[in-house]
Amino acid sequence: MKKLFAVISMLLVSNLAMSQDRFADVELSFSQVKDNIWVLFGAGGNIGLSFGDDGVVVIDTQFSELSERHYAAIEAEFPGYDTTLVLNTHYHGDHAGGNPFWEAHAHILSHNNVRTRLEAADKPGLPSLTYSSAMEVYLNGQHISLVHPGPAHTDGDTIVIWNDLNVVHTGDLFFKDRFPYVDLDSGGSVQGYYDAVTAMITNMDAETKIIPGHGDLATLADYQNFQMMLGDSIAWMTAAKADGKTLEQLIDEDVPAKWSDWGWQFISNERWITTLYNDINE
Repeated sequence: MKKLFAVISMLLVSNLAMSQDRFADVELSFSQVKDNIWVLFGAGGNIGLSFGDDGVVVIDTQFSELSERHYAAIEAEFPGYDTTLVLNTHYHGDHAGGNPFWEAHAHILSHNNVRTRLEAADKPGLPSLTYSSAMEVYLNGQHISLVHPGPAHTDGDTIVIWNDLNVVHTGDLFFKDRFPYVDLDSGGSVQGYYDAVTAMITNMDAETKIIPGHGDLATLADYQNFQMMLGDSIAWMTAAKADGKTLEQLIDEDVPAKWSDWGWQFISNERWITTLYNDINE
């Protein structure tokens, strides 16, 4: 029995070490978006930051293993600020995994469905403030609009808009130059995703600064290219299913050549085709 407990202990320690080691080489870096709005790059979803007289607003918390490094980096880069609010753009672990750490520093705000899904999964760090469709926040001299677009990446997405600065954090409604992850099992919708992106674009201009969920800082032109890919993908799959093509045939054919290099480690061409096939009707 003692040997069994020893083996279990070793496995637990080993798993913890492996979990920590996968982030050992992650480099954190800051980039100014505009005025008092910054982005913190690391691993997972991009973290938006707003600094001012009211403190710091943190948008998304990436993975839990990086939380202490995030906190220390923010304190070092912008000393003298207390965290005022933490916001989750959705519930996935690469955007809300750090919640248990950050809840000791500020209230966490999200769409209702983020709390519902985290609670159902028995995850710690539940948002203490939630909203249903839209919410206005006034902090650091800025008017911030929180908008829920309906089923898109998930069923609990939040778009963050700094109205006075013409800055938008899209959360995972933008994977720059990559196929997106549409989480169909969590209420996501390919068509809803496209509609949400299209609606956002109508309220942007050439001066809009965009913090995507994943990828470098972006412009309206970048987002329009992403929208074009989504529209082309939907049209391609709609026509293919009308022709009676099977999923296996489409995987063999691959995506349209124009978008063939948009696959990546997490959403390969095959996985994007499968997502489209499972969600797009004729």
